[in-house]
Amino acid sequence: MLLQYLIENLTTNEVTGTTNIEIGKIEYDSKKVNEKDVFVAIKGYSQDGNDYIIEAIDNGAIALIIENDVDLSNYSTENMTIIKVDNSRVALAKMAETGDSSHLNSQTYIKAMPQTNACNMSVYWQIRGRVIITDTA
Repeated sequence: MLLQYLIENLTTNEVTGTTNIEIGKIEYDSKKVNEKDVFVAIKGYSQDGNDYIIEAIDNGAIALIIENDVDLSNYSTENMTIIKVDNSRVALAKMAETGDSSHLNSQTYIKAMPQTNACNMSVYWQIRGRVIITDTA
């Protein structure tokens, strides 16, 4: 799926790089990021996703959804897309609304899967069996 379709309903403050790129999935857990994934840095109650941006990049993230400016001067961001938003939780919820089957290829599916994870966030969307998009409870 193209990143541009997932972010078309976001209110962005700044976009650096191209949004016309194929992405694998959207992750808020840096440990689960793989090549071509989008990492959404969410500020939690006890941890801040911005602290894990470097790990997400090292794991292969090609796009970041962030709230705060991040110093990436030690990393090559030439082929990376960075999207700055006011609230990454809201951005994640809007991407969930946008991420319907009209933008997905025939190999991909989305199904509703209400759950609660360790951060007390309701998890709603799964693609290819992996939880990828969450919304605040």
